[in-house]
Amino acid sequence: MSTDPTFRMTVADVFAISGLGTVAAGHIDQGTINVGDRVWLHGSDRPVKTAVAYIQAGAAGAKTAGAGQAVGLVLRGLAVDRVQVGNVVSASEI
Repeated sequence: MSTDPTFRMTVADVFAISGLGTVAAGHIDQGTINVGDRVWLHGSDRPVKTAVAYIQAGAAGAKTAGAGQAVGLVLRGLAVDRVQVGNVVSASEI
């Protein structure tokens, strides 16, 4: 699967799950996202490239999610203090 170039989500909440990692939660503004997609985190200092390790959509995990869905994205390799409410996760470096 390749990353949808239009994917964009504004972070509404951020937290850590022990053994899983940092979760950026919000509603997907546009596009679709898949587990394993490479994404950029914007809004804190400089953009940071990461990947989606897991998607939580509703009460279950999902392999993909799209515009309008409320999701939690586990972002690979980012400390919880690196992500802030209002940051944007996108498919492009902008």
